[in-house]
Amino acid sequence: MDIRRRIFHKATIGGQCFNGVLLNEGPYLFWGNGANVPIGVAGLRYYVEPPEIGHKPLSPGWWMVKYGKELRMDLHWLTDTGAEKLSSEFGIIYLERNFRPRSEGNTSLLRPPGMDCGNGSVLILAWLTKQAMITSSVGVAAWPSN
Repeated sequence: MDIRRRIFHKATIGGQCFNGVLLNEGPYLFWGNGANVPIGVAGLRYYVEPPEIGHKPLSPGWWMVKYGKELRMDLHWLTDTGAEKLSSEFGIIYLERNFRPRSEGNTSLLRPPGMDCGNGSVLILAWLTKQAMITSSVGVAAWPSN
């Protein structure tokens, strides 16, 4: 499958490329190193002491998690500002920090400021609308094939 045709949003954060990709299963966040996570179940979490995987020591810092705890992307190099940008670009929620106290108070679930359903939903809708307009004007199917 050529995922380049299914990209609905791109962002460079901290010198790294992140892509929002619409797959048959739904929207995914892909990182340039090959890691990916479904956007709907993804969250950003800051670990002071990340859980161990086997005997491999993990770096403290930001991690993209799936279902609140499954480590998917090691983003320890990401600054707080970078995490905010990643959150707002793709509608990724913040999860409780494990943790390091937040200046706003320690809440279990934080949405990006001003986001009702996450920017990712708006971006997907815009991408689908654009694809439908482009493809209907040239008379081809609106959904890219594998």
